[in-house]
Amino acid sequence: MTPEALKVRADRIRIPVRTIAQRSGLDEMTVHRIFRGDVDPRLSSLQKIDGVIAAEEAAIRSALADPSDASPGEDRASDTPPGRSEVPRRAAVDRAGSSISKIS
Repeated sequence: MTPEALKVRADRIRIPVRTIAQRSGLDEMTVHRIFRGDVDPRLSSLQKIDGVIAAEEAAIRSALADPSDASPGEDRASDTPPGRSEVPRRAAVDRAGSSISKIS
């Protein structure tokens, strides 16, 4: 696990550095420096960042695998603007290089 590989994964799922910092307990500037390669990070810092990214990837996979997991009473149709289907949103996830397969 390299800082470069972590940055690629974070960019792929579009998780902000601020979110990574908050969830990992690291300073936001520290995460920026790690991603830019400005510092030689501790293994524990890389593991914290990896844990946050892995959890987000798992959440995305879960949401894509079973979109019927919406909360009771939640109207999924209202999330989509008029005249636009959910297909473009799913395609955007796939274009980002995700290994998540499309839902039929």
